[in-house]
Amino acid sequence: MEACIPLGGAADDELAGGRSPPPPQASTSEVSSVAAGDLPCDDDEDREAAPEDGAGAAVDEAPGEGDDGGRCAPPMLPGALPPVAAPPPPAAAESTADEVVEDLVAMGIDAAMARQAAAAGCTSVETAMEFIFSEPPAMPPPPPSAQRLKQVLVVRADLGMSAGKIAAQCAHASLGGYREALRRTPDVADRWVGAGETVIVVQHDGCLRSLHAAAVAANLNTSLIADAGRTEVAPGTETVLGVGPAPADDVDAITGRLKLLS
Repeated sequence: MEACIPLGGAADDELAGGRSPPPPQASTSEVSSVAAGDLPCDDDEDREAAPEDGAGAAVDEAPGEGDDGGRCAPPMLPGALPPVAAPPPPAAAESTADEVVEDLVAMGIDAAMARQAAAAGCTSVETAMEFIFSEPPAMPPPPPSAQRLKQVLVVRADLGMSAGKIAAQCAHASLGGYREALRRTPDVADRWVGAGETVIVVQHDGCLRSLHAAAVAANLNTSLIADAGRTEVAPGTETVLGVGPAPADDVDAITGRLKLLS
């Protein structure tokens, strides 16, 4: 009979019993390296081993731009939030309509045009300037005859006033009628201005009070001018009657029979 040679040691006993030996335990230095984030990358297998110098230490190459030196970033801890980008700076607050108007007026823009730009929704000086200096829209077609507005100035032809005197008295009557329209019928005044301020001058011999009373009874805007009497006529003389601005048909009902001033 052959002599049986006993197997010695715990590892030999496990082999004899058909069990595999336990895996080797990591050393303390390897555990410290992993905890510090020195984790192997997937491409470590493709890297060539660095040559060793005479002392047996590895020779490191200087990493270039974008090179991670063979190390991967440490894994994100469970429950950690990803980095949040800084919020963009707040947008500049839009200027109020009053501020836009003040800035435009300070730049020399007419106050009425500045208010019109603000009313159109311009919230900055830049957009307001584009609105003001943009090409104006095409004029709409004139309204129907029943909606057309005009003003008629009736001149006392029997007074024998000079051309200059008549011009001055007509200017007073026209402005007086417009101010009356602004006070009583501002929509009519705006439409009359927007349509070109139609003014017609006619003549009449005699007192103007009957025509004035008829225009007032028709609820029209009127302006009766009495001269101060410093130049050509006596003080208090009624020189020109303004009828309108008002609808053309209503004005013609009062002054339509009068002839144009010659």
